[in-house]
Amino acid sequence: MPLNFSLWPGGAGAEKTARSRLRLCLFLSAFLLVRAACPAGAACPAGEVTLFVPERAESPLYRIYGLLDAAFKEEIFLRIKPAVRPGRGGSYAISALQDSKGDSCSMAAVSLPAFFLMSAGWDRLYDAGEIYPFAVIGAIPNALWVDERSPLRTLEDFLAWARRETVLRGKRLDVAGTGRFTDQHLASLQLGRATGLRIGYLPLLGAAESAESAKSGPAAACWGPAYPLREMPGLRPLAVAAAKRSPALPNVPTFLESGCAVQNLVWLCLALPASTPEAIREKSRAEAAKVLKNPALRQKLAAFGLTLPGESEDLERIMDHQKETALKLIRDYALIPKEEIPPKAAW
Repeated sequence: MPLNFSLWPGGAGAEKTARSRLRLCLFLSAFLLVRAACPAGAACPAGEVTLFVPERAESPLYRIYGLLDAAFKEEIFLRIKPAVRPGRGGSYAISALQDSKGDSCSMAAVSLPAFFLMSAGWDRLYDAGEIYPFAVIGAIPNALWVDERSPLRTLEDFLAWARRETVLRGKRLDVAGTGRFTDQHLASLQLGRATGLRIGYLPLLGAAESAESAKSGPAAACWGPAYPLREMPGLRPLAVAAAKRSPALPNVPTFLESGCAVQNLVWLCLALPASTPEAIREKSRAEAAKVLKNPALRQKLAAFGLTLPGESEDLERIMDHQKETALKLIRDYALIPKEEIPPKAAW
C-alpha cells in the first residue's frame, strides 16, 4: 500500500518534508551498504589508488603492475592509477611514495633485494625503515640478453668471445642494466666472479635504455627479467639466472647448466609508507591477499614468467630473508664501495 502523506499530522504541509526525509534515509542506507562492501574505495578519491611504477609505460614491468587494475576493481572495487617514476633503480618511485599521506591511496612498486641494496649507501634517496612492503606479487629471475642479430647464439659463445676480448685484447666488457646497486648490478658482479672475466656494469635509467644499449652499443649485452620473447623485442636470451628453467623461456638454459654459478631472483612487491597506521596496514594486507588470489590475474602473471607466492608464503619471512641476503651480498661482492656505506646501515 503506498504511503499517504496527506493523512500525516500536519496534512499536506508535512508531505513534502516527509518525502524529503524518506529520500535522505534511502540515500544514506544505500551509501552505507556501498561503504560496507567497499571499505578501501570509500577512503580514496574517485575510488582510485595511485601506484608509482619505476618503469616507463611501454615497459613489461609497467604492464605487469597494470594487470592489477582489473583484479582490484573486481575484488575490492578500487581502480589502480599508474604514475610513472623511472630512474635510480626504483628509488624515484619510492621517493614519490614518501611524499604521500600514508592513507593507502598511494602505493609503490618495489623489488627485492634491490629495495634493501639501494638503501645502504650514503647517497640513498630513502631509508628502508621508511617504507612498508605489504604484498608480494611474484618472483622472476634475471636473464642475460643480446641483440637478436648477434652471431652469439649461446652463453658458451658469449663467454668464449668475452675471453678473447678481455684476455687477449685487454678490454673490459660492460653489461647494461637498470640502476646502480640493484639486482642487475649484482648480476654483473656474479657473472664476473663466476667466469673470472672483466665484466663491467653500465647502469641506465630503465629497461628500454638498457635494451637499446645492448642493441646498438656500448654494452655487449644487458640484464633483463626472464620475460617471454614477445616482451623483449629485438633481443635474444642466452641464459637464465635461476636454479631451473623459466616456464616463459623453456628452451633457454640456466647459467648453472653451463657450469656458471649465477642465480639472481627478483621479488615484485607493493609498498606503503611506514607511517601508515596499523589499522590501514592490516586492511591493505587483507585486501591485497584477496586480489592476488584472483584466478584471471594469477594466470596473466604466470604468462609473464612470474612464479606466484603460495598460500603458505609468509611476507615477513621473505622480507627477513631478503634483508639478510642483501647484507651478505653487499659484503661478499663489495657491491657498494666501503667509502659509500655509512658506519651503521639505516636498516
